[in-house]
Amino acid sequence: MPVDRYDETISEQIERMRAEMRVDSDAELARELNIDPSAISAWRRRRSIPKKYLVRFHRILNEYADFGRGLPNVSKLREAYIFSLICIFSDKIKSMVTLLVDEDQQALWIGYQARRVYNFLDSEFRKIDPSDKDELRKKYEYFEGVISNEKLPTWIETLPDW
Repeated sequence: MPVDRYDETISEQIERMRAEMRVDSDAELARELNIDPSAISAWRRRRSIPKKYLVRFHRILNEYADFGRGLPNVSKLREAYIFSLICIFSDKIKSMVTLLVDEDQQALWIGYQARRVYNFLDSEFRKIDPSDKDELRKKYEYFEGVISNEKLPTWIETLPDW
C-alpha cells in the first residue's frame, strides 16, 4: 500500500521532534514527553499528533533552552514559540466559532485564519535576533496575551491577508 504525503508529514514531524529532543527512538521521545510509548505508534496510525502533546513538546523545548541545554539551532526556539502560539490560537478560536454550522466550513475558516496568524507571527518573530532568547520570550508572552484576549476576533481582522 503506497504511503501518502500526509503519512510522510506525520513521520517527518515525529522525526523532527526526536531530533530536536536529541533522542534516538520513539520510546525515548515518549519518555521525554511523559507518555506511554504506544501513543507515538497511535499518532502514526491516526495520522495525527494531538495538539496537547505538540504544546507539551514545545514547552519542554523552551524549558531546555531556558536551562542552557539549548537547541542545536536557536532559530528552532522561534519556530517553537510560533507553533505553540498557533496551537493556543486554534483552541481559542474553535471555542469562539459558532456562526458556521457546517464542520467543513468551520475547519476551512479556522485553517485560513490560522495561516494568517502564522504569517503575521512569523514576520514579527523574524524581526528579533534568534539568539536573543529573552526578546523571543517577551514576544511570545505578548502574543500569548493577545491570543488569549476576548478581543481576538477583532485582532484577527486587522491582520493582512498575505
